[in-house]
Amino acid sequence: MNIAVIICELNPMHRGHFYLIEEVKKKNIDIVVGIMSGNFVQRGDLSIVNKFTKARLALNLGFDLILELPSFSSLKSAEFFANDAVKIASKIGANYLAFGSETGEELLDFFRIIENNKSFINKKLREYLKLNYSYSKAFRLATSELISNFKIFSNDSLGLEYLRAIDKTYIKPIIIKRVGQDYLDENRTEFYPSASSIRSSLYEKNYNIKSIMDPFVKEAILNLDLKSLSNSNEKIYELLKYKILVENNEVSNIIFYENGLENLFRNNFDKINYNLFLDSISSKRYKKSRLKRFILNYILENNSYDMDLYIRPLSFNDKGRDVLKNINNKEKIISKLADSQKSKEIEFETRATALYNILTNSNINEYKISPYYNKSL
Repeated sequence: MNIAVIICELNPMHRGHFYLIEEVKKKNIDIVVGIMSGNFVQRGDLSIVNKFTKARLALNLGFDLILELPSFSSLKSAEFFANDAVKIASKIGANYLAFGSETGEELLDFFRIIENNKSFINKKLREYLKLNYSYSKAFRLATSELISNFKIFSNDSLGLEYLRAIDKTYIKPIIIKRVGQDYLDENRTEFYPSASSIRSSLYEKNYNIKSIMDPFVKEAILNLDLKSLSNSNEKIYELLKYKILVENNEVSNIIFYENGLENLFRNNFDKINYNLFLDSISSKRYKKSRLKRFILNYILENNSYDMDLYIRPLSFNDKGRDVLKNINNKEKIISKLADSQKSKEIEFETRATALYNILTNSNINEYKISPYYNKSL
């Protein structure tokens, strides 16, 4: 039984995801498993659709099983995000990790060149980091000195982290050439629109976006409370100011803290909204996505790098159920939180969902929701 894992966020799901799954299935794959970030995504944003709805609709895309990537993993940098997801893939006995890439299969060749020249890359990385570039920008600059004709696109960066994460495992890569817009392109002009362009159109109330989506996606999009989503950033800003200025909560013990962040925040709290605040504190050293992740980790009081990963199915069909049945009984599987033992990992996830509820005016109860099972007739 060949099991391929796709690490995904589905924020929101679109034709590009459907295309990726269809291409993966052509590679003699029996089962496709999604390891999906939940209510918060790796760029430090809220998921525009809650994780339980995403997981249910994802089965219509062609997934057989959706497993939760915990919020403490999705709110990490790309390296840790990839490593945690691959660890979960290993726990379920996946054979392959599939992902989309602007470069395609040639990315594997570039990865080998980079890995064979680690000392050079690390030396150049240190040089660029000293110039206050963000890690991702420093890495792109370092690799460009090694491979002059290699341009790293957004999906390629994450793809390289996936390749690094599986390099010393039995999991093999399946790299699918990406079609349509670049992931970060906000201009909706393609048959395969990017996730960013879909989100941008939704926030701008450009409802024509729904006309180019597959029918099963519309259910989630049409029922969105766009007003609450639009106001969520201002709620984050108010919570951040309250915790620092009123509660005076410690900042330096939060994961990925760097000296000076608290003063940087305090000195810019005069900005009238969250977007202007982020504009004022971001720099070539501090990317907005990194700052947004840190702010959410601070609000959630995430001060632990040492969190145990678990297997939590959110949705599955008959094939996905077979995968769950065959998982080593030593692995920690959580089907329903109400039946699970208390732990700091579960406590953090419920806290993250509580924050999501506040920010989106939702009422999701982690303890009352069971995995969605799409049983064949």
